[in-house]
Amino acid sequence: MQGAIAHWLAAGVGEKPFAGGERPNFADVCVFGALKAIDRTAAHAEIMAETEISPWYERMRAAVAPGNACVQRQ
Repeated sequence: MQGAIAHWLAAGVGEKPFAGGERPNFADVCVFGALKAIDRTAAHAEIMAETEISPWYERMRAAVAPGNACVQRQ
């Protein structure tokens, strides 16, 4: 799992805030959803502690928070 996350960050997100650039795209939402599904588990805590995904995850959490819904289709 850690290798897949490292690949996602390097190839998908890179130096951008999100894989979609300045705003999340469908790929961001899919990866976030997979991680959110295991929130509050030991596996989630391990992923957050042992990979570099936490900053991206926190940006995604803020982006999809209530009140931040998409207002136009991409």
